[in-house]
Amino acid sequence: MPRKIIEMVRERKAAMSQDPADAEKNAEMAVAAILGGVKSPEWKSYMLQFVEKDAKGTPLDPRQLQRLLAADDTAGDPTINRNRAYLASNGPCGAASPGGLGFDFTVEGIDQGLDDTLPPV
Repeated sequence: MPRKIIEMVRERKAAMSQDPADAEKNAEMAVAAILGGVKSPEWKSYMLQFVEKDAKGTPLDPRQLQRLLAADDTAGDPTINRNRAYLASNGPCGAASPGGLGFDFTVEGIDQGLDDTLPPV
């Protein structure tokens, strides 16, 4: 089973805390995603970094990308919408915001319902 979205978020957080240039690139991507909106290519590019992929760049669990794109059955779920919004809105802050809240603040729970095994291909 691929790593959970929140695990990938925390991995990105750790990487950004070690590399200011990486944090700045993430911030630029987050701003573009926010300005473009949830249905934009920029949103997809930003969210792809939080989904584990194979060597070709294909998500190992396509449901995770669908979740991050609000293209699954959680599109109108206020809690998951908030998780998605925080993932994008925390991006310009880098690994940790000035208030001490981490990049992963209020993203916990985004994997809800994705803990089962993948359907056969």
